[in-house]
Amino acid sequence: RALRLGLGWWEHPHRVDAVQIEAHMATKQDTILKFIERAQGATIAQLQKVTGWQPHSIRAALTGLRKKKYDIGRDKNSKGVNVYRIVQSVPR
Repeated sequence: RALRLGLGWWEHPHRVDAVQIEAHMATKQDTILKFIERAQGATIAQLQKVTGWQPHSIRAALTGLRKKKYDIGRDKNSKGVNVYRIVQSVPR
C-alpha cells in the first residue's frame, strides 16, 4: 500500500511505500540494535557501514544502549576482531 506525503510547500508530494516510511523512521541507534541482536552480532566496521558513523560514534551509541540497560557483550571472532552482541534483551 502506498501513502501520499507532502513534506513542505517547497517539495512536491510524492508516493512512497509504507515499508520505505518505516525504514526511514528507524533511527541509526535502532539499526545498531538490530545488528547486535543477531546471533552473530556485529563488528564496529559492519556498524560503520550501515550507519555511516565513525568508530567513536558507534562506541558512544553502544554506551547509550548500555545506559538503557541493554546487556551488550563483546567477544573476539576468529580474526581477532571485536564482535558486539546483545547478551540479554530488555523489553521495549
